[in-house]
Amino acid sequence: MWNPDLLLLLVEPTMYMIIAFAEKAGIQDYVTYEGEEDEPDDEDEQLDGIEKAIDIAQDRIVPKAKAGVFPKEIEERLEQFTPPEQPSLLEKPTTNQPESLLGKEE
Repeated sequence: MWNPDLLLLLVEPTMYMIIAFAEKAGIQDYVTYEGEEDEPDDEDEQLDGIEKAIDIAQDRIVPKAKAGVFPKEIEERLEQFTPPEQPSLLEKPTTNQPESLLGKEE
């Protein structure tokens, strides 16, 4: 009856309806998803978590890259790689067609 795309769009409003039903029924201690209690409550805690993740990445990943864990072939290919030239998505497209059929002179 519904495709997966529509199902994903309906998840959030459905959850809000279930939460509203729970509040009307007097249920105060509901859990909307697993692990909800473990999430940080304020921005400072979130920033601390991000900084910890960055520190872990710097301690584990960066030393491996500097130590030559990557094969020489991959390192050489990365050094020689140049990204392809692509026009900006914000550039105005250049076309030879008129902007509108109404503006076209016959």
